Amino acid sequence: MKHSWIVFVVLVVVLLSAGCQSRSVESTQPNIVFILTDDQDPDSLRYMPTVRRELIEKGTTLKGGMVTFPRCCPSRATMLRGQYVHNHGVSGGPDRNGSYFRSAGLDKSTVATWLHDAGYRTALVGKYLNGYNSKTYVPPGWDYWYSGINRKVWPECFNHNGREKCYEGRHPDSVLSNKAEGFVRSSKGDPRPLFLWLAVSAPHNPAFHPHTDKGKFSGVSLLPRPLSFDEEDVSDKPEWVRDNSRLSSAKERELSRLYRERLRSLQTVDRTVGYLTEALADVGRLETTYIVYFTDNGYMLGEHRLALTKDVPYLDDTDFPMIVRGPGVPEGATRDELVLNNDLAPTFANLARAETPGFVDGRSLAPLLREKSPNQWRTAALVEEGRLSKKLGRPPYAMLRTESEAYVEYGNGERELYNLKMDPYQLENAFAQDPPPDPTYIVRLADRLEELRSCEKDGCKAAEDKAAP
Repeated sequence: MKHSWIVFVVLVVVLLSAGCQSRSVESTQPNIVFILTDDQDPDSLRYMPTVRRELIEKGTTLKGGMVTFPRCCPSRATMLRGQYVHNHGVSGGPDRNGSYFRSAGLDKSTVATWLHDAGYRTALVGKYLNGYNSKTYVPPGWDYWYSGINRKVWPECFNHNGREKCYEGRHPDSVLSNKAEGFVRSSKGDPRPLFLWLAVSAPHNPAFHPHTDKGKFSGVSLLPRPLSFDEEDVSDKPEWVRDNSRLSSAKERELSRLYRERLRSLQTVDRTVGYLTEALADVGRLETTYIVYFTDNGYMLGEHRLALTKDVPYLDDTDFPMIVRGPGVPEGATRDELVLNNDLAPTFANLARAETPGFVDGRSLAPLLREKSPNQWRTAALVEEGRLSKKLGRPPYAMLRTESEAYVEYGNGERELYNLKMDPYQLENAFAQDPPPDPTYIVRLADRLEELRSCEKDGCKAAEDKAAP
C-alpha cells in the first residue's frame, strides 16, 4: 500500500511538471503570423481600413522596408532562408524557381524547419514559390500545408497536406482566409505556439475580387500620381527608360481601371486581418502574437513612364513599409532604418528563440521593435537583378541603397545616382548633372557595391554596417 502511494505521488508530480512545461512553452514563445501580399504598392494601404486600425495604429511601421530582388520567387526564397539571392541561387526562370529550391535541398533548412524544431505548430497557407506545382509534396517543417498547385496567379486547386483540393466559383484569397482563420482557431487547447505564413494573391494582375466588392471605388480618381508619374524628361535616365514614350490618355485610363481592381482585390486581405485578429483573441493568443505585414515586391503604375512591370531599380519597385504588431512593440510608431526581406526569417527565429543557421545573411529586427533605437544598424543594402533582365529588354543591374542614396550600375556600363533626401522620386540622375559627381566618391560607392555583391553570411552584415562612403 505504501509503495502504491509513492507511485501515485510520483505520477502526480510528473504530470504537473509536464503541464508546467507546456504552459511555459506557450507563455515564453510568442505566436507569429506573417501576412504576405503579391506586388502591392504602398499607396494602396490607405484603402485598407482594418490594416490601418489593427496593425498600423497598434504596431510599428518600419518605413525603410525594402526587398533585395524585386521579383516574386527570388524575394520569397530570400524570406524563407534569410539570404541574398546571389547566395541561395533562386533568381527566377524555369530552372531557378520553386523546383530548384527543392532539388537543391534549400527547403530542408528554412524558417519553417527552424521554428518547427523549436516546438512551433507551423502552417503555410497560400502561394509558396513560382514553379511549385506538386499535388502531393509538402516541404519539410510545415505541419499544415495549403498551397496553390496550378500555374495560375489565382489558383483553383490546392495541395492540402498532400492531397489535391479544388474549388469552383470561390474566390481563392477568400478560401485562404478561411483556412488561415481555421488554423488559428484549431489551436485552442494546444499549448504549442503558432507560426502562420499566409501568402495571398492580391493584388497581382489580373486583379481579381469577390462579387461583393464589385463597384467599390468606382467613379473616383485613385491612381497614385507621384512626381515621377509619366516623367516628363527622362533624358538623364538609362537607354532602356528613354525608350519609353509618354503615357497616352488611353494608357492612363487603363491604369486607373486596373488600380481600382487592385484595391478591390485587397479588400479580401483587409477583411482577413480582422478575421485573424478576432480569432487570435477568441483563442486567447492575440496579446502574445506578433503580426507582420509585407509584400514580395512593388509594382510600376506609370512612374518614370514604366507601367505594369517590376524588376527595376527604382524605389517604387523595391520599397514597401514593413508593419509589425506584437508584444512590447510601440503602438503607432514609425522607424526609418533600412530593413530587408532578408531579415524576416532571422527575425522570426529570434522571436521564437529558435536556432538560426550560419548561412543566414539577414539580421533580427527585434532591436527596432522597442522604444529606443539600437546603437548600430546597417547603413547600406544591396538590390540585385539576375540574368532575366536581358529577356525583359533591360540590362542586368545592381543597386547600392543607403538611407540617403541609390547608386545603380548596369551591365552595359550605364549608371544612376540619386540623392534620396533631396530627390525622393529619383528625377535627377547625378551622372547627368553639371558638375558630375566626384570621381573619388563614385569609386567608394562602386567598391562598396562590389563588396555586397559577393558577400555571404556574417560578411554581409559587416559590409552593410560599414561607415557611409
